[in-house]
Amino acid sequence: KLSETKADTLIVDMGWMIKLTTETSRLGFG
Repeated sequence: KLSETKADTLIVDMGWMIKLTTETSRLGFG
């Protein structure tokens, strides 16, 4: 279960990074 939790956390973190990158690029700071 620890492995699954780590994987889920990593996926969530990646999702946040993608969202932040998309928002930043949209504002023209990319």
